[in-house]
Amino acid sequence: MDWSDGYVTEIGYLPGYIQELNPNRARLALLMAGIAPPKVETACELGFGQGVSLAVHAAASDTAWWGCDFNPSHAANAQRLASASGARVEAAAQSFAEFCARPDLPEFDFIGLHGVWSWVDPSNRAIIADFLTRKLRVGGVAYVSYNTYPGWAAFAPVRHLIHQHVQRQSAPGDSIAARLDAALAHVETLIAADPAFFRSTPLAEERFKMMRTLDKRYLIHELMTQHWTPLPVSEMASTLEAARLSYAGSAHPLDHVGAMNLSPQQIAILEGTPDPIHRETLRDLFVNQQFRRDLWVKGPTRLDTGAAHAALAGLEVEPLRLGSEIRLKARAGRGEIALKQEAFGALSQTIGARSGCSIAGLMQIARTKGLSPAHCLEAIALFVANGDVGVAQAASASVAARAQSYNAQLCAREAVMADDDLMQLACPRTGGGAPISKAQALILHARALVGTGEPAALAEAALAHLRAHGRTLKRGANVEAERTALIEAVRQTEARLSLWRGLGALPEAVSAKAADSAAA
Repeated sequence: MDWSDGYVTEIGYLPGYIQELNPNRARLALLMAGIAPPKVETACELGFGQGVSLAVHAAASDTAWWGCDFNPSHAANAQRLASASGARVEAAAQSFAEFCARPDLPEFDFIGLHGVWSWVDPSNRAIIADFLTRKLRVGGVAYVSYNTYPGWAAFAPVRHLIHQHVQRQSAPGDSIAARLDAALAHVETLIAADPAFFRSTPLAEERFKMMRTLDKRYLIHELMTQHWTPLPVSEMASTLEAARLSYAGSAHPLDHVGAMNLSPQQIAILEGTPDPIHRETLRDLFVNQQFRRDLWVKGPTRLDTGAAHAALAGLEVEPLRLGSEIRLKARAGRGEIALKQEAFGALSQTIGARSGCSIAGLMQIARTKGLSPAHCLEAIALFVANGDVGVAQAASASVAARAQSYNAQLCAREAVMADDDLMQLACPRTGGGAPISKAQALILHARALVGTGEPAALAEAALAHLRAHGRTLKRGANVEAERTALIEAVRQTEARLSLWRGLGALPEAVSAKAADSAAA
């Protein structure tokens, strides 16, 4: 029996953090859709990959998290990450059929699946739908992201060609990476032969060239999984409405801003379409949607306009990056959107300058710049969608202790072992992650070891830590280049200490030494 059920198991999925899996962040999108968000005390992630999101969200909140991934190496990594904080996490190495039938599972307030729906067969989709019916609490939220049409329509034949080449043309004994390389080279040969398909569908060649630049681990799982299936939103609705869930809206806040995605004529057409699923079908056509990030609610409490506005105004936001790094640009349905610095810069500067800005307060600042409350909210949606700003939550001392324990081990161990440059600190103030580079994480660990000191001394301590584990900062980098990069990372880290402390993310030992240094 093939335990993989058609899924790729020869190579693990790439580690990565998915901000849409943070239940606290979903509050903004739900309120923008006019739906009251639930209190989330129990949550579940189905198909958690390497477990980064699962571990971060458990460490940064009081929520009890459960999850499963049928790849044992994924589950082992998730369990190791979760153990760093001591948070309430059950990371099971089980199939969906095994996990979803467990009698010990509670009802959940939040269930998340990122990309999984597109990669599993119909029988597993039925198992997941049944799980949502039985185990999502009334008022609870399901986050489901998946490949969709029409955005995949142009590239789907190329993806099929790559998959078929891997299945039928690969040499016996070739590694999965070698099989993918051969298939991609085959497509390049075909493009050079000028097929009519690529002439009539130039977007397919464009998409292929873009995909060639992506991480090979992602490509293997996206292009070589047996049951890969993009679905239109209408088919997803047929399944989830039968599970007694109602479509709430996109988990991506920027999708709620019509003017950034649609023309006035398109907005008018959507406003004249009363059925929500057909409206989403039309919207997908207008923006050529390739990947949907949907929120579904079991028994939604719908708010009137005034109540939704008041609830939104009452939210607080936290900077996840320095104020100067909060971007005023984003990709949306109409291409790249750029907010005017002279009008919107005051909002990003205010958020970046202090912790716990209320949206009501930001709306007052916006008025002084001639901006309406709606314009202010659109800017906040852009900041949150970019991952530069987070939605704030109350954080207990126990959550802060768990997050700081997680982050201390992240800086001590994960920064050494990681092949990727970007990691995530667990942030109690947002219930999610904040980006930190590998070099910055090493400097934080060096500060914990030697206290505050000269940049050169901290860089040497970080280098010694790398050498002790037989690792380098970047593959192929010489020692002097690494030393220079780490000295620069000292400056970057110093600039971010206040930011990370405000998020409750700074490990206690580092925070105490930084405070002593500031007092001196």
